[in-house]
Parts: sequence; C-alpha cells; structure tokens
Amino acid sequence: MDHAAAKDVLRQVFGSDSDDDDTKVAYPGPSGLKVVKGWLCPYRQENLLAAIAVEEWFAGSANQAMRFGGFPAWAEDLAEGIRSHFDSEQLAERQPLFDQLIANKYRPGEGLKPHVDLMRFQDGVAIVSLQAAATLSFTKGDRRVNVLLLPGDLLLLEGEARYEWMHGITAEASQQWQDRRVARGHRISVTLRKLREDVFNQTT
Repeated sequence: MDHAAAKDVLRQVFGSDSDDDDTKVAYPGPSGLKVVKGWLCPYRQENLLAAIAVEEWFAGSANQAMRFGGFPAWAEDLAEGIRSHFDSEQLAERQPLFDQLIANKYRPGEGLKPHVDLMRFQDGVAIVSLQAAATLSFTKGDRRVNVLLLPGDLLLLEGEARYEWMHGITAEASQQWQDRRVARGHRISVTLRKLREDVFNQTT
C-alpha cells in the first residue's frame, strides 16, 4: 500500500485529511496499548525496506528472520527512535532498550495466531508495520479490541497489553474494520524485544 492509499484508508475510517490529525488517533483498549500513527514517513519506510532487503533475510521461501544482539546499524537507529515513545520511564531509560529482533514477511491473506509474547522477554514490545495495512486483534476472555495498522505505524505494548492480552491477525484476503473491508497485501513487520536478564545470561 503506497502513502496515498494509506491516507485514503485513514480518511475513510477516521474522516481526517490532515497528517497532524492522523498521528493523534487513539484506540480504546488494554492499558499499555499505544499506536503511533505514521511514525515512519514514506521516505523512511522505503529506506527501512531497502535496508531489510540488503540483509537477504527473505531469500527463497523464508518468511522470518530472528536476531539476538549485534543488530545492524539501521536496527539500532530504529530502536533508539522508539525509546521516547514508551510511557514507562524505566523502559525509556533501559540499556539496551532491545536485544532481540524478529522480521516477518506476510503474504496477502496470511494470519498470525493469537498469542502473548513469551515470558522470556521483558516488558516493552515494539512492532513496526510496513508495506500493507492489517487489523491486529487483541483479546482477553470475551473482550476484543481491533487495531488498524497502516504502513509506517508503530505499535507499543507495555504492562497489561503485553502480558494479559493475546494479539493476532485473522487469515483472510480482507479484514473488517468498523464498517469497511480493508484489503490485505504483502506486509513486513519488525518486532523488537529484550530478553530477561536471567535468560540472556544463559545464552551468553
């Protein structure tokens, strides 16, 4: 999805035609769920996608790459740019902020099984969404909150949202968002997390 198409989806869903307004979209839901709309501009998205392509992580049929520590320079820059968006002062000052990275490539219509990130990781999870829109569903018991992620959006999970709510993506060619269907396309996500200290020490 290009920037113009992403803007059109925002206008349809939120009735906004302003970049400033786009960044102020608030989602009701679990405590600790935060979405920074349009965090990466189209130019920065293109640069990030180019940097990921250089890594050749998705050569052949591969659709996932996982790295522990030793991030490429672009990933270090990405992590530092995220730091100021965490609400928790403890998270914002953590060093390093992240030491584990997962890049996932989704084909149109592919889903993500509902899950809570493994307890081997500390609080504070960041997801950068690229290329295509997707609706991420958060569930806890019979409660459900849907979040529309557009290219360049940043999703942050802290506290309750990180530990108590499952999140996933339904496997379908288009997803329901409010009163509309949003078509799925090729999508890449970059997830950044930090191992618990006791787990990290076991791996070094």
